[in-house]
Amino acid sequence: MLYYLEKGGFEVNTPLSEWYEQYQKNSAIQGVVWEKFLDPRSMTYAAYVKRQNHREIFLDTIFKHIDETRYDEERNQTWVNALSQTIGPLRFLWHGFQMIASYLGSMAPEGRLVITFAFQTMDEMSRIQRIAYRMRQLQYTYPNFGVSSLTEWQTSPTWQPLRKGLEHLLITFDWMEGFIALNGLFKPILDRLILVHYSELAKQQGD
Repeated sequence: MLYYLEKGGFEVNTPLSEWYEQYQKNSAIQGVVWEKFLDPRSMTYAAYVKRQNHREIFLDTIFKHIDETRYDEERNQTWVNALSQTIGPLRFLWHGFQMIASYLGSMAPEGRLVITFAFQTMDEMSRIQRIAYRMRQLQYTYPNFGVSSLTEWQTSPTWQPLRKGLEHLLITFDWMEGFIALNGLFKPILDRLILVHYSELAKQQGD
């Protein structure tokens, strides 16, 4: 896929060529032979679509059940308020992850990495879409749910350290630094916090 690597550069020198020279070829972190990278799951596009299809069917079933049983009417108002302050702003966090994964895919020095980052980008976009769908469901019962999520993200003291870190990451142009920061630090920590610990908190609230 990445013909320019073997050629030693792009066919025509443009400002884009200098960008790749500085932030990919001359990355601050060197010594990794990316040609040896193999995806342990051997995730092809066809396998990815098949896996995602099963997940989407599962989520669609949950959302349908929520609508049919009027599930949201039984939620505790205090918990709904906590959700509103959490899952709304998460859209901005995950959109940042999606943008960074897209950039890393455009800068990656090996074809298999490009594909991996493409899948990661689609995963993040899927999360954003599902959160937005769930918020809209909740708004049918709680019309003000999430309406202040942008303000929460931009001004709430709870979110500012994370927002600052994310914005620094969005201007980390060195592809290897960005790769380590996103997939070695930010994403594993936050995924565990949100998808494991916050999920346990929801269960304690009967949600």
